[in-house]
Amino acid sequence: MTTDEEELFTIASHIGGLTVLELKERLTIKERSLWRVYLTNYPTLETRLDLNIAHLCSLLANINRDSKKKSSPYEITDFLLKYNTKEDQRYRKDPKEIQMRMNMWAELHNSRIKK
Repeated sequence: MTTDEEELFTIASHIGGLTVLELKERLTIKERSLWRVYLTNYPTLETRLDLNIAHLCSLLANINRDSKKKSSPYEITDFLLKYNTKEDQRYRKDPKEIQMRMNMWAELHNSRIKK
C-alpha cells in the first residue's frame, strides 16, 4: 500500500460511509490538502490511543523499575507500536494468500451446510 493510499484510508475512516474509491472520485485537490494539514496537526484517534497506552505502560514500568538494574527511566517510545518494520512484516500475510484462505474456508463452510 502506498502512502497516498494510506492517507485515503485514514480520511475515509474519519468521514465514514465512503469507500476509498468514492473518496478518490469526490475529493478535490484543495480539500485533500486541507485534510493533509488536519491529519498532520491532529493525530487520529488510533494514534492518540496508542500514545496514551504507551504512556500508561511507561508509567507502570517506571513505578516497578529496579533502578539498580535499569538506571534510566523508560520512555513512551519504548512502548509505542511500530508499524511497517521488518519485525512487523514477519506477521503480515500476502493479500492473495488471505483471499485464498478465505475462499478455502468458505468452500468448506458451504459444503457443510445442507440445502
